[in-house]
Amino acid sequence: MFALYVGNVGGALVDALCVTVLAARIVQSTVHVGFVHTNTIASVRFGFFFVQFICFVWLTGIIVASALQ
Repeated sequence: MFALYVGNVGGALVDALCVTVLAARIVQSTVHVGFVHTNTIASVRFGFFFVQFICFVWLTGIIVASALQ
């Protein structure tokens, strides 16, 4: 995320969250193109999307907290 770079924010937690976002996105995309669309598959895809969403919210909180210091 560009804001992490500009804000000079880093660390093990930020790295772990970024890797988690990437992994969840890869799995979400793989499930999307690799399986026939059913309600169960849609729920699985949403689960991986939600993981990405939570990580992005957490990263946003870290950026804001860093900017307020």
